Amino acid sequence: MPKISKSNKELDDLRGQIFIQYTKQLNNNGYVEPKKLRNNVLAIEEKQYSLLTYFTEHNCKYKNRNNTVVVTCF
Repeated sequence: MPKISKSNKELDDLRGQIFIQYTKQLNNNGYVEPKKLRNNVLAIEEKQYSLLTYFTEHNCKYKNRNNTVVVTCF
């Protein structure tokens, strides 16, 4: 019986994670994409970024927030 109850708990945890991710996508986008739902539940990133990409994005947001001139932001 312990194996069965452990399996049931794992399934309940998975069901809960699916529900949480489903609700987040529905609230943010108004619809749910199955592939994104699967990737979020399994913690699979769609795109990997380098540290330089994060710095560039941060700097662009910071410049835009402070109303300074921005030449290019990728």
